[in-house]
Amino acid sequence: MYNYLIFTQRLSSKALGFIILSLHFSICFSQTNLVPNSSFEQYNNCPTKIVQDISVHLICPSTWYKPDRGGGGYLNACANTIYKPYGVPNNYVLFHGYQFAKTGNGYIVMFYKNGIDDAYNYFQVRLLDSLKNKRKYYAEHFVNFGNDCSISCNNQGLLFTKKPVYVDTNAMPRIYTILANPQVENKQIIQDTFGWVKVAGVFTATGGEQYLTIGNFRKGTQTAFRLFQSFGYGGSDYYVDDVSVYDLDSFHLKADAGRDTTIAKGDSVFIGSYTNGIDTIKWLQNGTKVVDTTRPGFWIWPTANTYYVLTQTVGGFTSSDTVYINVSTLPVKFISFSATLKENKVENSWQTANEINVNSYLMEKSTDGKSFYKIGKLAAENKARNIYSFIDENVSEGVSYYRVLALDNDGKRTYSGVQRVENSKSGKPLLIYPNPANDLITIKASSIKSVTIINTEGKIVYSEKVNNNTATIDISRLAKGVYLVKGELDNNTVVSEKLIKE
Repeated sequence: MYNYLIFTQRLSSKALGFIILSLHFSICFSQTNLVPNSSFEQYNNCPTKIVQDISVHLICPSTWYKPDRGGGGYLNACANTIYKPYGVPNNYVLFHGYQFAKTGNGYIVMFYKNGIDDAYNYFQVRLLDSLKNKRKYYAEHFVNFGNDCSISCNNQGLLFTKKPVYVDTNAMPRIYTILANPQVENKQIIQDTFGWVKVAGVFTATGGEQYLTIGNFRKGTQTAFRLFQSFGYGGSDYYVDDVSVYDLDSFHLKADAGRDTTIAKGDSVFIGSYTNGIDTIKWLQNGTKVVDTTRPGFWIWPTANTYYVLTQTVGGFTSSDTVYINVSTLPVKFISFSATLKENKVENSWQTANEINVNSYLMEKSTDGKSFYKIGKLAAENKARNIYSFIDENVSEGVSYYRVLALDNDGKRTYSGVQRVENSKSGKPLLIYPNPANDLITIKASSIKSVTIINTEGKIVYSEKVNNNTATIDISRLAKGVYLVKGELDNNTVVSEKLIKE
């Protein structure tokens, strides 16, 4: 039984005319996908805040909106120069990650598991046409796990309803969750922070379904989770992009056994997909041995080169696909890696060996040594020995951390060590690093004798005298937000800088 409130939208004649025009163009240019603005490229205004109001059409009139008053957000590259926490790919300050859009410049982000067990976010859209009774449909969307989240989870779902749904998070007692049985739901934990993972399914409509809602529709006790890392945000953020719904009468769904992959001996790899609702499934290892007849995808731990053949039937159409797994004995080896500050630039240099099947190297940076984000990319040479270098011309004040990620063609990753660089040649009279921060910060200034931290309400939350021009302060007990740090110098001059507490 659904646990939500039904609500009615009221649209002006002008808005209705816009909807009709939008639908006309959408149908003309997207013959089979029933989801308007499916890759979140259209928007009213470039995002600069978390949208919590149901009355706000977040991305584009007549398309996506919020059916709850919780968090979540719309992110777009247009915000890179306006308000970076809502930019693409870098939005880790607010949404715990760094990710390029799968298509275009925009995507949405939601909580699928929060500090409060049953507190999630949702996005909703009206389809271009209602679903037909007893007709089979295929629906898919792509998700990516936030880099700085400490736990990953399952239950990424797509719910189709005849009427729009609404969860009133302002009610007393508050309701945070739309409890329902989504037609498409992933039951395996996803924690890929690099690639976009397809979550899909085949289902039979009851007829008249016009609205699609994205989110987690299960209680916290029914949501499986796994510790991803011991630090970071204590919940599960996922980016969402490229949402599609197709009538299976318009095309045949082909089997998807996954990408051909090369792994190191002892590693595991996921084959297949997260596509549920398939009529029949059969997996053959090396073309002969039946290994599974129920799951569209699963993890394997091969010790030698092998291949798997997936045969499936959907709506009377049978197809097959093969995935090849190569097992390598040696991953790429980092012989050396250094990061050196020169003339207010950081020169990163590294040397590698055993480059086989390496696609590229990603240069990553951090201000706290924990949350890294990409600042550059170099193609791999795949020679016996290779030397690479990357210059960071946007050097952060204070301490920065650098590392290199080797990315294989099959998605396997190998990290270098981490190098620490301190840039103390700042033109600012008061230096704070790292910034943003979540635990310890260091404050430096010439001839400083005291430090005061003030919140946005003007209240002093920390004060300390300084004896050696440097202060190390624990801000872990401060609430997340923006603070003003003031330093009093020996000549009674007061200098200040903004601090962001994550």
